[in-house]
Amino acid sequence: MLQEFIHKSEYLKTHKYQDLIQKLILVAGDSIVKSSPEIRSGIRKALELDLAYIFFRHQAWVHAPVLTELSIDYINSEFAIPRNDATVIVESCVELLHNYIPIEKGWTAIEYDEEFLFQLFISSASSDGESELKADIGFGDNVLKLLYSAASLDNNSQVNIFAPELTQSLYQMMSDISQEMADTPWIIDLYKLKKIVESRDLHSKHRLTKQDLENSFQIINKIAWLGASFQELQSSFKEIKLKRILDQLIGAEVVYIQGTGRRIKYHLSHIGIDLISQKAADSFSTIKIEDILKAPGPVQIKLLQRPMAELEADIGELSKNASRLDPKALAQLLSRVSKENSGTIDLVLRQLPIAKLNSWAKCELCKALAALPGSVAAESLLESFLRNDASAKVREKARSSLQDWRRTSHIRTGRKEVATYE
Repeated sequence: MLQEFIHKSEYLKTHKYQDLIQKLILVAGDSIVKSSPEIRSGIRKALELDLAYIFFRHQAWVHAPVLTELSIDYINSEFAIPRNDATVIVESCVELLHNYIPIEKGWTAIEYDEEFLFQLFISSASSDGESELKADIGFGDNVLKLLYSAASLDNNSQVNIFAPELTQSLYQMMSDISQEMADTPWIIDLYKLKKIVESRDLHSKHRLTKQDLENSFQIINKIAWLGASFQELQSSFKEIKLKRILDQLIGAEVVYIQGTGRRIKYHLSHIGIDLISQKAADSFSTIKIEDILKAPGPVQIKLLQRPMAELEADIGELSKNASRLDPKALAQLLSRVSKENSGTIDLVLRQLPIAKLNSWAKCELCKALAALPGSVAAESLLESFLRNDASAKVREKARSSLQDWRRTSHIRTGRKEVATYE
């Protein structure tokens, strides 16, 4: 819950439309006080934050009736506010935003709904878990049920599900994209790029064509993690409006510029690196250890997910070079070893260069160790972090991870958990 609050708060603090956010918070707060005066101040502020996050996270789709309906359902189900009051509160926010965000010429409510639902699906397809997805989209359990129902729906299903029409629409989107994935494994990344670009511009949202997307995707793959000058890009992309697309990608914070004049070079942000990671990993026929160690974090993770037959890299050697692995890639490596060759996990853990790892890497390592029940080396490392590490953040992460490790280990061995850590 705290992590969700921090995520939403940080997102709003860095948003470029601060004045409008404050106006929305004031309108929402006033509407809450008038319609539900019994709500305590702390709950009201939490609700104001949630509404501001929902509407600015999905600002490109404020004219989608489904966004309004799901927002009403959210504060009704998550805050126990009567539906009539929830409707008044949400509609006051929507009315304000409609005054600042004009409807796109030629667009219908149905098109807005389809695009909004599509963005929800792309978020669910690219998230690492339920908690991350909830924090990202800003909605609660009912929307997650909607997404999960669509993912498990088949044409013969007769079960009662939440919002059956929306579920069917999402199911069709999922089916269509699954077919596309057979030819284009990175299709989700292509559509993530669409979501990112379209959600950044408040006043002139545009509908990207498939060709626009493919051009943009080719450009960021050309830039990759080494960067590229305008001249280098221009020689590869002579038939498209390169400057317009680069400006669009810069505005979406996918690309950034370093240098001045003729020395200007385009680089990918972390968002951009993440978008090309799957395609970059797929470009390797075989994978050597230096291929992994020289790649940026998101690409390391994808490379470590490749079939073992394609990995020429020795797991033990990778473990010894753990300080050159992205922390999440290290977690991916340990997860893979534990699943495919669990008997070697303690040996791998003992080879890790713990002294070379920074605090962030140690925190990620603690989280990974908690998922290795039965590993004596995992327990020993967590105890060492808890008792000896200089970072309070690492010690706290080790504490919670050690508790999770012991609970899971005892469940698997049939023993009761008797020990706790102060």
